[in-house]
Amino acid sequence: MIRNAALAAVIAWVALAAPLTAGADTTASAYRQAVSDTLDIVRQAAPGDVEAAKQATTTLKTGTGITQPEILTDLAARPPDFDDARKRLQALLDAIDHPASTADPALAQARLHEILSMSRYDALHRPPTPLERFAQWVRDRINDLLHAIFGNTGPAGSVPVWTRDRGSGRTTHARRLLRPGRSPRREG
Repeated sequence: MIRNAALAAVIAWVALAAPLTAGADTTASAYRQAVSDTLDIVRQAAPGDVEAAKQATTTLKTGTGITQPEILTDLAARPPDFDDARKRLQALLDAIDHPASTADPALAQARLHEILSMSRYDALHRPPTPLERFAQWVRDRINDLLHAIFGNTGPAGSVPVWTRDRGSGRTTHARRLLRPGRSPRREG
């Protein structure tokens, strides 16, 4: 009785897991097929052929999405850089066909840990200094301001969130300056 139940559980697990494995294989093979098809288009393209570049871009994006920005940049260049795209596509296809592997994953992990623990990689493990945090904060504020002026403002409207005084509900001078049709002198 227990054997039959165990056998039924194994059969059910295999039946349920098979579609998931097949889906993963299908996705991987579709990715590889898109890279291979794009490589064929690039190999056959004449130098400067913009239509071939568009077709290659469409084929690559359909199968891989935007996971290959360097190749897409080569194809979007005017004239298209087919030579560099061909080299990158061939290298990608080789990496897909011959993935890196190791006979002893535990040893590989130990060596990786050993390398990353070297003194030259200490900065990777340290938090940013106060000066680095301040510089990042300034860059973020500049980006917020540029987004507010030129678009992509998000839920805050046309003024970055940091220009509003949340404590009292009053707005800062920057907010008054950016209000349409109003002069800061009339605000008094």
